[in-house]
Amino acid sequence: MKVVADLTQPLATPWRTTLDVSLGRQVPMVGRDIQTSGTALLKLERPTP
Repeated sequence: MKVVADLTQPLATPWRTTLDVSLGRQVPMVGRDIQTSGTALLKLERPTP
């Protein structure tokens, strides 16, 4: 699953803010060794004039 939210609209600044969240889950065919992983990345970008 991957969720990307553009937070530019609520902010009244020239910065473009993006939050990128990824979640992953691996379930093996045999056994109970379930692996879960996740990452989050917050990007702040200032547009060049």
